[in-house]
Amino acid sequence: MSQYAPRDSAQRQRLTALEAIVKSSSHIPSPSSSSSSSSSSSSSSTIPPHPSPYNLLKECGFSEASLVGSNHAISLSPTKLLNVSTASISSLLSPAFAFSSSSSSSSSSPPPSPILPPNYTQILASRTSSLSSLSAELSTFSSLRDLLALSLDSVSQIKSRTSLASSSVSLLSNDCDRLRTEYKDLVDHKEGFERVVEFYENIEKAGKVLGVSKKDLDNVCALSSSSSSSSSSSAPTAAEKSKNKNEDDNLPPLPTVQDSHVACQIGGPPYLQTLSLLSSSHNFFSPSGPGALYHDSASYRIKASWMTGVMCVLMKQAFEKRIEGVGEAMKATNVENGGVIKAETLDASVIYTKFHGISTSSNGLYSALKDQASKNPQRVTEQRFRFDYEGLANECKTCYADARLSLLRPIVQKHVGELGTKFGLVGMTRVGSVFLARLCRNETKLWCSFFGESESESETLRNLLFKLCEILHSTVRKGLVKVVDLDMLAQIVSVLREEAGPAAAAATASSQTLSLVIGDAQERLIFVSTTQLKKTVTSFKPTKQTASYPEIIMTAASKLKTAVEENDVESQAELAYSGWYPPLKSTLSILSKLYRVVEMSVFDDFAMGAVKDCAESLKRGKEFVEGLDGELFLIKHLLLLREQLIPFDIQLRSTSKTLDFTQTGAAFARFMTTSKLQLFDLSLSTNSLIGLGTGVVGTVKEEEVDGRGELEEELKNICNIFISRVSGLLVGGLEEGKEEVKGCLERVEEKKRDVVEKMAVYLDEETMVILFNPIKRKSIKIVEDVQKRKGGEGEDVCVDDFERLLQKLRE
Repeated sequence: MSQYAPRDSAQRQRLTALEAIVKSSSHIPSPSSSSSSSSSSSSSSTIPPHPSPYNLLKECGFSEASLVGSNHAISLSPTKLLNVSTASISSLLSPAFAFSSSSSSSSSSPPPSPILPPNYTQILASRTSSLSSLSAELSTFSSLRDLLALSLDSVSQIKSRTSLASSSVSLLSNDCDRLRTEYKDLVDHKEGFERVVEFYENIEKAGKVLGVSKKDLDNVCALSSSSSSSSSSSAPTAAEKSKNKNEDDNLPPLPTVQDSHVACQIGGPPYLQTLSLLSSSHNFFSPSGPGALYHDSASYRIKASWMTGVMCVLMKQAFEKRIEGVGEAMKATNVENGGVIKAETLDASVIYTKFHGISTSSNGLYSALKDQASKNPQRVTEQRFRFDYEGLANECKTCYADARLSLLRPIVQKHVGELGTKFGLVGMTRVGSVFLARLCRNETKLWCSFFGESESESETLRNLLFKLCEILHSTVRKGLVKVVDLDMLAQIVSVLREEAGPAAAAATASSQTLSLVIGDAQERLIFVSTTQLKKTVTSFKPTKQTASYPEIIMTAASKLKTAVEENDVESQAELAYSGWYPPLKSTLSILSKLYRVVEMSVFDDFAMGAVKDCAESLKRGKEFVEGLDGELFLIKHLLLLREQLIPFDIQLRSTSKTLDFTQTGAAFARFMTTSKLQLFDLSLSTNSLIGLGTGVVGTVKEEEVDGRGELEEELKNICNIFISRVSGLLVGGLEEGKEEVKGCLERVEEKKRDVVEKMAVYLDEETMVILFNPIKRKSIKIVEDVQKRKGGEGEDVCVDDFERLLQKLRE
């Protein structure tokens, strides 16, 4: 039995009704009648709703796939749907009604009529109406589907056309970009061509500005090419030299350019612009430039180089003419005024106003030359002609410096001479240094307006200022040679150092000139001091009058006492040092004048020699003083010398260097005794010539000299001598056995009093106590030794006498 066979009678009845609907499908009413029928049936309550065949099939248990075979049932027409349904129903009903077919075929009796519900007609009408409405909806949907298909076709066509248009636009854009690039390349090529042509035109225009014809420029190129070809051969023969000389003689000379030929003002903006364009053209056509491969680049480079040099030479000449013109006008003005300009009005004179008037234009000329010198430092264009741009700029400076020097030298010379006549050497030095410092500042300011350089940056300006300051230097130097007064020389040095103090930090010509003058003055001061020291100290010969001590000291003390009583201050100052030995006074006086005036290292060396010479002179003077006065004389003056050296704050130390040639004689002796064969010995250690060369050379010996220590040693020695002499005077007879204790006891008090009185003349009380204490100790020791010696020898010793003698010595 088939799986689609009806399961009950109700299902069988529905299938039978569906089959009847299929058979009568050709008589389906129109949609209007269906709708009316539907409305009527819907209005009748007894007639049930008539389902569509499709719904009937689904109610019978058929699926959509079994009814239509696919999911496209919506696209079938009603007729096709009915046909499909009929076929499906027939296949489904065939098993169910097989018995009726077989019975009819066998018995040939008519089939039984189907069992239909009583309201079959109404149901069928309702179902037919639903089917008609479904058919109308399907028709509407089919028309919408066709319209949608047309719309999709239109969209597809529009899309294809859009794609075609996009590709066409892309091709047009690429073509536009290509055309734009080609246009830009053409524009760049045109501009580059114009720039190249401009370099050629710059050279032609420069020739017109200078008034040089094309033929003259071609001659320049011919001369350059001839010189370059002749210089290419490394070692020409005589015939070649003669040939080259003849060819050079046949060549035309270089063109001459006068400033009157120039079409514009030399140094003006058009002239400087032409010079700048020529320089750029030369760089363009240079071997390393971008135009080196262009047509006639070498000849145009030569033309540009030659005209650049000519223009620079013309600017240099114009600069010199301006300076020389103003200088000649100043000299003419001075002649008309009857002499040189006064130094008091120099700052506001025409010497500065006229030059300031041409400083701006002259600075433009110099700046252009300096610019060319920086771009082309000493560039040699060709063998036949060369232009040293740095040299041209320096010639401008030299011309200016010579003009200023010729104008200012007479003024400075006259002013310095008047100062010397009016104020003397010291006043001239002070006022002249101030005048020159102001003059140097004014000249530096004027130089800066011309050349834009300071004194530290220009050697020419320094030389100019040095020459002006040299006038004061030479004048002061001539005056210093005639001065022999130490006070005046020391005053001159002090004035110069005071004036040079503010300008010492800046290395200006005025400060350096003052330093030279100070050096000369100090040198003259040292020379005069040395001469005076030699005359008054080293070569001083004592006499009885100069060495009549203690009378000199006593006379000076008496006069000083009288001056104090009379309250004569000036006499007191003079008499305070009147008792001093003349060499000591001269030494201290010279040192006091040199102190803080010369360099401390120089002063220390000079003081050391002076102290040594003074000590030697004092020792020579001691020989002319008799008795104890000689030792006391030397002690007093050595103490004074040591005391007076304390304020100078000097070390009195130096290093003496000497050459020792003690080995020279021994080297010659060894050389004479060696064999002749050793003269040519290859060994360095045994060759006699090498030994002689190394042995002959002297050695340098350095020795530390302590002047203060030597002075202390001299003072110590003379004090020891004085102590020994006084001790011998007091108890020397007792020690030698020439005198007994009683005799010594009777005279020791008197001798002691005489010694103290002599010491009081030369020394102060404190020094006397310090010096007399060792005398007491030495005398007491001598007495005690004599007492012990006599007691040990068994002699009669009066202990009381010895004790009294010792007591007197201790007092």
